[in-house]
Amino acid sequence: MGRIFLYASAVASVLLLTLIYAVVAGQNGGTAAASPTQPPGAQASVGNIEPTPAAVAKDPNAPPYELRDPVAPELGDAREVAIDLYIVEKQMTVADGFVQTVYAYGLTEETATVPGPTLRVRVGDTLRVTFKNPATNTMPHSLDFHASMVAWNDEMRDINPGEELLYEFTATKAGVFMYHCGTAGVLSHLMNGMYGMIIVEPEGGLAPVDREFFLVQSEWYIGPQGQVGDLAKATAGAPDPQFVTFNGIAAQYKDNPIQVEVGERIRLFVLDAGPNVDSSFHIVGTIFDEVIKEGIALRRGNEGNWGSQAVDLSPAQGAIIEFTLAEDGLYPFVTHAFNFPDNGAVGLFQAGDGDPTN
Repeated sequence: MGRIFLYASAVASVLLLTLIYAVVAGQNGGTAAASPTQPPGAQASVGNIEPTPAAVAKDPNAPPYELRDPVAPELGDAREVAIDLYIVEKQMTVADGFVQTVYAYGLTEETATVPGPTLRVRVGDTLRVTFKNPATNTMPHSLDFHASMVAWNDEMRDINPGEELLYEFTATKAGVFMYHCGTAGVLSHLMNGMYGMIIVEPEGGLAPVDREFFLVQSEWYIGPQGQVGDLAKATAGAPDPQFVTFNGIAAQYKDNPIQVEVGERIRLFVLDAGPNVDSSFHIVGTIFDEVIKEGIALRRGNEGNWGSQAVDLSPAQGAIIEFTLAEDGLYPFVTHAFNFPDNGAVGLFQAGDGDPTN
């Protein structure tokens, strides 16, 4: 029985790695030539990422998506930070061929994005946010910072189109926190894009690293082209999102790998914005040696030299993850819930030129 179990485990491992490679290498529904996003000489035949089930037809004339820069913002020197934060109802390409009406946060109306801008402060900093709902919008919206300790019926209250509200708090706890809309029918606001990340560093700051990036996992429940998402899909007992994404757009970092160098210390700020699906964040080809998840820390150099292969996050949970890449090559990052990478929850880190034979 022991030999049978070991054999079955080996077969399962091979199948899992084959699935990861197929998701990463699949290009345009056919055989892919060698490229910076695929090991030299490799071929695969996996179809385009499509909604499952394909209830909405892909629009070949949809505008291309706008690539989201994943570089994390730097921590400023000011201990009192004042910003404007707008909510904008707009159209956005969320996957190749799919346009939705989204509710996007932005520091200006012109720069509103899904997810919203990543903010960064430290414990003890005061954040003053003037939240603005432009008169051109159609509905009330609101703002809820999980990093704050304020009364729900004060700063988090709804404001109508044409109104604004001052949301002020002092950060007292460190972590990777979510902010989002809390207006009644919260799911309908979240599923259409009203979420973002705020990083709160400890008062003494985080140790310097070579590179820092942010990744927000979230879901799209595709509605008709150009319209809002399908609420019935999102409220199903077993939610079945058409796309699960990092930073709002399906497979954008598979198409455009994140460039790093071998041996660099890399820090990721990771948030599962949901609204419904858990994340099991994993990078193929490395092991996390530092993880702070919701205040629980795995430290580099710990007794026993323990490491982490995946970080489990429920909706609205965040983590700080550190690692290095040992060789030139491609390193896929996914949620290890493998019904989702083929629907957009996949990207690549490219170390060096991406060619492991160099």
